[in-house]
Amino acid sequence: MALFRADTRQKNKRRLDHLKMLPLTILVTVLLWMYAESHFNQTDDHVPVAIRVLGSPRLVQAHEMLHMLSPSDGQFTMTIQGPRREVSRTQEQCDGQIGFTQQDLNNLVYVASRRDHLRVGSNNVLNSVRVLNALPYFRQRKIRVVTAHPSHIRLALQKLAYIQRPIMFHALRGVNAVITPPTATVEAPQSVLAAVGGPNQLHVLAEPLVNVNTFLPGSVHRITAELHVHYPGIRNKQIVVSPQTASVRFRVPRQPEHILVIPRVPVYVTGPPSVLNQYVVRLRPRYLRITVIGPAKVINHLRNELTDGRRASAPGRVAAYVYVTSSEHPSHTLLPHSIRYMFPRGVHLQRGPHHVALQIKLRPAAVTTPE
Repeated sequence: MALFRADTRQKNKRRLDHLKMLPLTILVTVLLWMYAESHFNQTDDHVPVAIRVLGSPRLVQAHEMLHMLSPSDGQFTMTIQGPRREVSRTQEQCDGQIGFTQQDLNNLVYVASRRDHLRVGSNNVLNSVRVLNALPYFRQRKIRVVTAHPSHIRLALQKLAYIQRPIMFHALRGVNAVITPPTATVEAPQSVLAAVGGPNQLHVLAEPLVNVNTFLPGSVHRITAELHVHYPGIRNKQIVVSPQTASVRFRVPRQPEHILVIPRVPVYVTGPPSVLNQYVVRLRPRYLRITVIGPAKVINHLRNELTDGRRASAPGRVAAYVYVTSSEHPSHTLLPHSIRYMFPRGVHLQRGPHHVALQIKLRPAAVTTPE
C-alpha cells in the first residue's frame, strides 16, 4: 500500500512539473513562430503587374472576345505576401529587373468562368484580389495578394474585327522587298479599333531579327522578320496580328557614290628590313594627286579629315606604297615601279597614276671593294 502511495506521489509530481513547464513551452513556440514569420515570410507593397483576362472558349461565341474596360491596360498595383525568396523574385520580375519567361506570361492570364460571364452580362464587376489570387503565377509561388489597385475589374463582351493589311518593310531605305505572305490579318475589338482611328490607322511592319545595316551594298538576302502592328496611341495587347512572322527577300541598295580629289597623297617605301637597310631608294614624285570614288558617308568623312588636317587611323587612311623586294637590283636611272594604294573600305581609285619612277642604290656602308 505504501508502495502504491509513493508511486502516485511520483506521478503527481511529474504532472506538476509538466504543468510548470507548459507556459515556457508556449512562450518558446510563439517566439519561434514569430521568428519564422519574420525571417521566412515577407510582405511587399506597390508591386506592379500586368495581367490578361480571357473569355472561356466554350462560353464566348465566334468573333467575340472578353474586353477589359477597366483597367484597360491590365495594370495593377498590389501588396503581396509569401515566402521571402518568392516575394523578392516576384518583385524583381514585376519591376523589370528580371525578365518574364513565356511560362510566366501564360500564368498571368485569367480565364473567366461561367459565373464571371454571367456577371459581365449583368454589368457587374470582378474583385481584383480574387482574380489575382486565382492566377497560377501567384498560386505556384505560394504568394497571396493582399490588396490590389484598382480593386475591381470591369469587363465587356466585344465584337471582333478582322482586317487584312499589307505588310511593309522599312528597315532599309529604297528596298523593293518581296514579302511572303504579302498581307497579314489584324484582330482587334471594335471599340479598340475605333479608339485608334479605324482600320486605315493600322500598319503592319516586318521588323528583321538581324542587323541589316551590316549587309554589303548590292548583296541579296532572305530573312525572317517579326510582324508588329503600329497605330496611334498606347500599345494595346488586344490588337494582335497573324501570322507573327514573314519571309523577306531583298537586295541591299547601293549607296550613292561621291567623288573626292586628294591633291597630296604620300608615297611610302616598304619591304623587308634587310632589303631596306641595304639600299637607298629614290622616288619621283614623292606625292601624288588622285581622284577617289566611294559611298557618300565615307567620302564626306574623308573630306572632313583632309580639311581639318587630321591624320586618319589606319582603316581610314589614304596612302600609296612602293614595295621593294630582295629581287630588286641597283640601277643608275629612274625606272617605273608599280604602286599599291590603301583606301578606306568602299573607296576606290577613279583617276591617278599606277606607277612612279624609282631608283635603287647600294648604301655606302654596303659597297664592297675588290681585294
